[in-house]
Amino acid sequence: MSKDLLTLWCEPLGSVTASLRVHGEERQIDVVLDARQRGPQADARRRELGLLGRMGRGLAAFEAFRNPCTAAELRAALVKLIELHDELRRRARRRGQSPAAVPLPHLWVLTPTLPEGLLGGFGARPRADYAPGCFGLPDELGLTLVVLAELPETPETLWLRLLGRGEVQRRALEELAGLPDEHPLQGATWRRVVRWSKEAKREPNPSEADQELIMNTDRWVEQWERRLLRKGKAEGKAEGKAEGLRQAVAALCDVLGIALPPARRARLEAMGVDELEALCQALRQDRRWPRRGER
Repeated sequence: MSKDLLTLWCEPLGSVTASLRVHGEERQIDVVLDARQRGPQADARRRELGLLGRMGRGLAAFEAFRNPCTAAELRAALVKLIELHDELRRRARRRGQSPAAVPLPHLWVLTPTLPEGLLGGFGARPRADYAPGCFGLPDELGLTLVVLAELPETPETLWLRLLGRGEVQRRALEELAGLPDEHPLQGATWRRVVRWSKEAKREPNPSEADQELIMNTDRWVEQWERRLLRKGKAEGKAEGKAEGLRQAVAALCDVLGIALPPARRARLEAMGVDELEALCQALRQDRRWPRRGER
């Protein structure tokens, strides 16, 4: 989910590559962003992303861990970064450029928490130029650890804290719910979170991290659905209760990722108030389009 969300949020900043393969043993870096050529939407998106937007300047790479990053995993992340740097230098030589002049990406390792002693073992120190919770390794290594549970709870860190676990993620979801409906990232982010929660529920033995995601999502989806239904009914007052319910159904389907092909839209238009209210109830209970509604 973290890889998917990072790709979604960073796309307006520049060229984004997910699961970039590096040479040597089969290794991939979660997300690599090249924001050197800024598009017209980049400045606005960078402001919306806050701390993440600051990280996504120039060349940046992201490795997101669902469980606390271990020393072995941090070493593996460093190996991937070094291999990526070497690959970029090789490409420069093939183009006749000086390898020393090649810009190299900085790696941001996102971890919910850290094992005791890991920072000292790698010589990581707090970065005064970023928020508390950001720890830089020696400059020549080009890597910063971002401990999501230690980030301050401010709007600037919201998008990073959504990738956290447990109480950190739960509170971030509540903040996401409180954003204005017109916020450009709210609906798209929520659709991704719901999709990943649905997939986690299909797993026969979901991990502890997946169970936390499911619990946090279920706790919040009820509030979101009620909000959508209230909004749809209020907006439909001028045109009648049935129209308000149709708007509520359409908004709910959009957030839950339920397709509304022409046949379903035609069915919606033909429904009366009682049928629409029953459909709203069915959607809230099962998070899917009821089969009887297809007939």
